[in-house]
Amino acid sequence: MSQKETCVSLGDTVPLPQGKANTNLIQKCKLCSRDGTVTMISGRGKPLTQEESEAGKYAPLMLFECRGYEPVDYLFGDGWKVESLEGTKFEGVDLSGGDLPSMMRRESAR
Repeated sequence: MSQKETCVSLGDTVPLPQGKANTNLIQKCKLCSRDGTVTMISGRGKPLTQEESEAGKYAPLMLFECRGYEPVDYLFGDGWKVESLEGTKFEGVDLSGGDLPSMMRRESAR
């Protein structure tokens, strides 16, 4: 297992070494030298709503197809779209800090 953080983005694709398909990540195992891939399957996730969040319900945000590669953790980065309960929309939101950015907290305090 690598201690190095690896990023996967739906907008970043690379061609598979064999065939005509693309994937979002190809990484070589340091022990066996085999390639592992992670492909993000668009259209299979759904937005997390306030009700689901408060109820602690399962909300699949994204589906990953992993071959020869097993993610063990994840971090949320930037580029998220968020809509407040009042209907204000935010784009490019950075959730890497684990908390809502201050502009969004001010919106919910109104």
